[in-house]
Amino acid sequence: MTVQARSFRWTQQGGKGSLQRTGDVVVSPPAVRLPPGATKIIRVVRTSKAPVRGEEAYRIIINEVPDQALRRGGAVNFATELRIPVFFSGRGTSNPAVAWSLRNAGNATYLVAQNQRLVATLETSGKRGRTSIVKKSHYRPPWITLASVALMHLPCSASADEAEFSETANRACRQIIDTRPDQVIGKGRTASAEVVAASLKRTELSDDVRRALHDDIAASRDEFSRSFRALAKLVPPAERQEDRDIFIAFLEGEVALQTNRLQWLENRTSTLIPASEFGPATELVNEAMQRLDFAGRDCQLIAQDVDIPDDRRIFVRKAAAACTEIVVRRSEQDHEGNRDIVLAGLVDAHRGALELPRPELDAALTAAEAEWQRSFQQLSDIPAQLAPDGESWTRFLQLFRQMAEVQRSRLLVLHSAAEDPSAAYKAVRSPIMDVELSALDLENTDCRSIHF
Repeated sequence: MTVQARSFRWTQQGGKGSLQRTGDVVVSPPAVRLPPGATKIIRVVRTSKAPVRGEEAYRIIINEVPDQALRRGGAVNFATELRIPVFFSGRGTSNPAVAWSLRNAGNATYLVAQNQRLVATLETSGKRGRTSIVKKSHYRPPWITLASVALMHLPCSASADEAEFSETANRACRQIIDTRPDQVIGKGRTASAEVVAASLKRTELSDDVRRALHDDIAASRDEFSRSFRALAKLVPPAERQEDRDIFIAFLEGEVALQTNRLQWLENRTSTLIPASEFGPATELVNEAMQRLDFAGRDCQLIAQDVDIPDDRRIFVRKAAAACTEIVVRRSEQDHEGNRDIVLAGLVDAHRGALELPRPELDAALTAAEAEWQRSFQQLSDIPAQLAPDGESWTRFLQLFRQMAEVQRSRLLVLHSAAEDPSAAYKAVRSPIMDVELSALDLENTDCRSIHF
């Protein structure tokens, strides 16, 4: 099923409630497809700069978008609608006094939040800290319970100052832009406009045209999804959390917009939602970017096609692809397992307890030498003149060659007739990784996952 979420200001006059559409509170994503059994998170952000006076009341209305393909003559069709109250309180209002405690019951651990007349029990399980409300009693507005749930999902990360966050975010945006297919954003938006025009004019599209539009929109949607996944991991300082949420909501809105266009191409009876329903207003996004120090920098270009020098684009793509292939190959060959065996031999050598022969260590060193040499040859095929920093690239390549030489030297110790193999073995030292991958625009690629 497909659902859409909209925000309304709620007021009451003469005992009657009234709803008006508002941009003071935005919902992201504004539309989402829910496969059977799936769970989606919808974010609610207050974007108005005006201070809250007293209390503001809103309603978030989530309703199912009927699928015309499922309609049956002579049958009654139902569409689900959910209305969630959201309140914002200004300064001077009393804050909820919440007491937190842990309680064990059977095989589950419960986090209990008690706030005056409300007792909400939250259950967390699994490594990812999945949270759900399992018990709720007495009366208290439910938005306090929802706020408690949101707290459970805050990332556990040390806060960084604004300058550090800005630099980290813009480097991530630059990496995304550098590895972006040519003109993918522009083609997707052009195709999206053609879909809207065909819908308004009731134009019948041929299968070939439909496939071409679908391919362009899908590629653009996937590119925005990639950008969203990479940037959603960034943790801003607390005072910039709301601005960051607006920026992320903007990216989510682009994904949802193009997903809706794809659904229309796949099923002409589905609803084509206006673009204005997706994501926060442009002026809000621009203001948030200003405060995040994105304006005029790489993150402001994230929704555009940017002309990048071909040599730079080629280098990043080639190096990133090569590192990914190396990491995948090492995973399949249990390179880390061999590394553990080699490290165990090194620990024994430092203890003076390296006794020979050791066939498992011999095999691990042989495999490690071959892999480091193969990785060196693979990366050496990328022309050094394409790198943004030729010196850093040369040093990075030399690390691979040196690692191969280290494994070879240790093998020679194992095969020698040295009276004290421990001393000779521990004398062979691995090189130190001293290359800044950011100088090569590779800090957000699998190159950082290669352990030396």
